[in-house]
Amino acid sequence: MRVIPVPVRKDNYSYLIVDDTANEAAAVDPHTPSKVKEAADQLGVRVVAGLTTHHHHDHSGGNQVRCVPLLPPGSLSFLSRLTL
Repeated sequence: MRVIPVPVRKDNYSYLIVDDTANEAAAVDPHTPSKVKEAADQLGVRVVAGLTTHHHHDHSGGNQVRCVPLLPPGSLSFLSRLTL
C-alpha cells in the first residue's frame, strides 16, 4: 500500500491510497476529480472508494455531482453531499 499525493490547487493536495496488489485506490479529499482520475489512470489503478476528511471547500469541493463519475457503481463513499 502506498499514498500518492495529487496536486489539485496551488496550495493543496488530494491523495490516492493505492493497493498495488488489487490495482485499486481510495481517493482522499478529491477536490478536483478530473486530476484525481488522471493520476489514477497514470498509475493504472481504479478508484473504488472516496473519503473526505472534513468540510472545508479545499477538501470537499469535488463532492458535488461532478465527483460521481470518479466512483463506479457500488463504490464505498464517505463524501459529504453538502458543499460550502
